[in-house]
Amino acid sequence: MFRELVEIIYEVIEDLQFDIVSTFNYARANHDFSFSKLVNALIWQSWGIFLGFRKLSAPLQIFASCLLVFAWFFISIRLYMFFSTAKCSQTDKMNNKTVLITGANTGIGFETALDLARRGARVILACRNPERASVAASKIRDLTGNDDVVFIRLNLSDMSSVRQAAAKVAMSEPRLDVLICNAGVALSRQYKTEAGLELQMSTNHFGHFLLLNLLLPQLASSGSGRVIVVSSSAHHWATLDVDDLNSEKTWIYSQNRIYARTKLANILFTKELDRRCKLAGLNVTANCLHPGTVQTNLFRVPMFGPVLEPFVSFLTWLFYMTPKEGAQTSIYLSVSENVAGISGEYFENCRQKNCSKEASDSLKAVNLWNRTAEMVELQPEESHI
Repeated sequence: MFRELVEIIYEVIEDLQFDIVSTFNYARANHDFSFSKLVNALIWQSWGIFLGFRKLSAPLQIFASCLLVFAWFFISIRLYMFFSTAKCSQTDKMNNKTVLITGANTGIGFETALDLARRGARVILACRNPERASVAASKIRDLTGNDDVVFIRLNLSDMSSVRQAAAKVAMSEPRLDVLICNAGVALSRQYKTEAGLELQMSTNHFGHFLLLNLLLPQLASSGSGRVIVVSSSAHHWATLDVDDLNSEKTWIYSQNRIYARTKLANILFTKELDRRCKLAGLNVTANCLHPGTVQTNLFRVPMFGPVLEPFVSFLTWLFYMTPKEGAQTSIYLSVSENVAGISGEYFENCRQKNCSKEASDSLKAVNLWNRTAEMVELQPEESHI
């Protein structure tokens, strides 16, 4: 009976694979990739599998039928995730343009770098770990044939490292067309840097704030510089006290609450940057985005233990977007001419969206900028707006 059961499972998997391939071939031939029609086609092709179960004993019929139903349920969810995720359809090239991406050795940052390198851009991977950055840069060069992919060491939680990286870029790059503030962390407990800054806020906000200010002359010299900040929809349930950016008034440390605050800070920073660039007459646009709920190693500390982790990983695969899917809005804002004149906005799924009321508070944005400048000890010669 066990052997028969194994044969049934193998047959179901084989038939499912055939059905998926057949369905996509049908969609490609008819130029119709609508989610509903694909699911309908899969259901009708599955009917033959159900009919084949009649030769089995009753218990095995029930088991095999349940197995197939659950398989189609999971496949339908993945298909929905695939078809509901926007794709950057722009074919614009990035020849003779330079892009710097923080945290580009993995996840969304890596996929963004890979796409932009394919478009001919000079891509700078700014990463904390030089070894991993070197491997990622080499992989991108191999996959794209673009040898103009390099890396620099950048630890966003260390302001001296940020200043060193920015100085290196300023010396080697006469212009910078796109700065993508992508790197981020979410930690299970509170850490402080050597300078006494809260580590999540330092990595997700302080470091990017300082980096942008230091590289603004290179962005302005390009004539149409773009700043893209990866935020999150988590900002919707956050509030921010600009006098407590180190979370020193917080009695109980909450990973999600602190992370959401950093993402709110990202948006406020972007909007104030836009305002200041316009006042200074700089042709630099600044936009932020929610990449979607993505399968990345953002939450670096395991939260569920060895028993539940495989199950959680499966649910993550089922309901979360892939890094490539999550990178689409970053890519869109980097290359699309449709957003060339748009600045100070929040995007999701390659579309402009509304952010929270607090994220649109212009006074709080000004106060956050000034307080952040104090905390990172931004010098007068480092401030250009």
